[in-house]
Amino acid sequence: LDLVKMMLRFQLLPNALLGDLLQFYCSVKLSPENWNLQRVLLNPDLDPKKDIVEAVITTLIFGVKSSAAQTEVAVLKLADLIEDENPILADTLRNGRFVDDLADSHMSVEECKKTMESANELFQNFGLECKGWALTGVKPSEEISADGQTLMVGGLKFKPELDCLEVPVPPLHFGSKSRGRLVIGTEVFDGQFAEDMEKFVPKKLTKKHIFSKFMSIFDIFGKYVPALSTLKADLRKVVKETEAWDMPGVM
Repeated sequence: LDLVKMMLRFQLLPNALLGDLLQFYCSVKLSPENWNLQRVLLNPDLDPKKDIVEAVITTLIFGVKSSAAQTEVAVLKLADLIEDENPILADTLRNGRFVDDLADSHMSVEECKKTMESANELFQNFGLECKGWALTGVKPSEEISADGQTLMVGGLKFKPELDCLEVPVPPLHFGSKSRGRLVIGTEVFDGQFAEDMEKFVPKKLTKKHIFSKFMSIFDIFGKYVPALSTLKADLRKVVKETEAWDMPGVM
């Protein structure tokens, strides 16, 4: 729901603003009375001959279930704190954010820049920092864009200079992922659609293969619904012709 609210807000008015909070979890510090909850044994050089050091992680950290909820509460309290002074920014923090992504839109570029400047000033006072900002009509910086043209927001590709959103279609492969990345050595299809595709697709194509490719498309606004709805009829046929997930279908 928070993601949908952010994306709707992002597209509501003509000029969009997008920010990426830096090291979001690690920006929230633990109270000293809670330091005992994150004690670790550390060997900085991984040298078995050296003594193990007892260390304390004094901020929120990845892999701890409560970290996500604690960051949410921290930002909501920050919004409450500035409500009277800057209600527009407070509203952005409450309804225009999903985890470490900030997104909003205004009628003018000047309003976007004002929100950006007031957010930077606020974050500086509370130990937060934005890695970078993107504005409609402006080429994004290298800090937030790998190719200097696009950046991800809500699972979509945003091209601020062109002011357009694109539903990304992931590359076709039949490998597996580890920590969200393709395993090294996975072959990705880069040929022509007809003859090369025939060679690329496994001869023993399974139900798991087919469903995973269908579900890999994240389309939050349903732009591809006409095409994907047709594919669902094919999925129904796949289910009828197979029993187990790893059972090859009838070719």
